[in-house]
Amino acid sequence: MRRCIRCEDWKDESEFNIRDSQKGYLQSVCISCQQKDSRDRYANDPEYVKERNRLARQKGKDRARQFVYEYLSSGSCIDCGETDIAVLTFDHVRGKKRFGIF
Repeated sequence: MRRCIRCEDWKDESEFNIRDSQKGYLQSVCISCQQKDSRDRYANDPEYVKERNRLARQKGKDRARQFVYEYLSSGSCIDCGETDIAVLTFDHVRGKKRFGIF
């Protein structure tokens, strides 16, 4: 059992999100209070929330793009030895190609 610092109710640990999975820490505010806070924040200033979410999505896309670039530029294809990242894909066609990409 764990006590939420927002509603001050004692709840099962399954009603709290994980803060640090490696250390086993849970957040101090229960899931239902977090959801209520999110709804209130959106109701009070929806444009701010939308902009913040847009920036977070863009940051995630940028991180993914950087990861793929670093992954492709760090070595060569294990099948053919190609090193030019402009022509690398994640897998070669082995055998007969079944579907086209449009």
